[in-house]
Amino acid sequence: MTTVLREIYEVMGCFSTATHTEMCKDLLRQLRGEGRDNLARHFSDAQRENALFAQIETPFVPSNRPDGSLANVVTGLMKRLSPVVVRWDSATPYEFRFLHREVPHLRAQTNAEQINKGWIDYVAVRAGTPILGEIKRDSDQNSFYAFIQLLTYLSELATPNQIARTVRHQLFGEGVSASAAFDLHICLANFNDRGDKGPLIGLTKQLATAFKNRLDADYPEAAAFLGNVLCFSADVKDSKDGFAGISGRWIVPAN
Repeated sequence: MTTVLREIYEVMGCFSTATHTEMCKDLLRQLRGEGRDNLARHFSDAQRENALFAQIETPFVPSNRPDGSLANVVTGLMKRLSPVVVRWDSATPYEFRFLHREVPHLRAQTNAEQINKGWIDYVAVRAGTPILGEIKRDSDQNSFYAFIQLLTYLSELATPNQIARTVRHQLFGEGVSASAAFDLHICLANFNDRGDKGPLIGLTKQLATAFKNRLDADYPEAAAFLGNVLCFSADVKDSKDGFAGISGRWIVPAN
């Protein structure tokens, strides 16, 4: 389903971090303003439009896809070390359990059907709360890009049909409520935060905060599906040694 939100995400790949910074600032200005044309509205509209999508009997993870040793070293380490603990300087540690990597959340009967539709880097769970995670590693795209990706994926998953599908196929395991809000993770692994990418991490927190505030105020039904939004760093070794360190950058807490 093509939505304005997905179009924003897809076109972002054409631009540099410097342009992303200006886009982030503009979206932030819109969210803090009084106009209706803003990221919260785009998310709410996308969620409503995506409600037409129905593949309830289709599993999320293709049965013919080998999991192997988890080619992505970050998700491989998450699986081996699960539960993963994100620590903060002055806050309660955030602990979650890794479940699956590279989840094709739209059509998933074959790998070919998912081409150009996007994969969720990982799904996880925390005390009954479902989690969608996006990983940016080394010189990969930035935190702002990851946040827009996650909002796009959430708008495509937090619908009645898709939630029924997660329950039907236990994507998040047993005991996860069909009405649970989703936490969103931005994982910066061995991330190169020099240049424009460093300041964009803090700017993304401002955007996530303004987005959540505007969504709560104007679109409470859509806001009910958004839980914590957090950004954390992982110092990753390409070996079985695992994470040399994992620490929280910021969190926008659920209500």
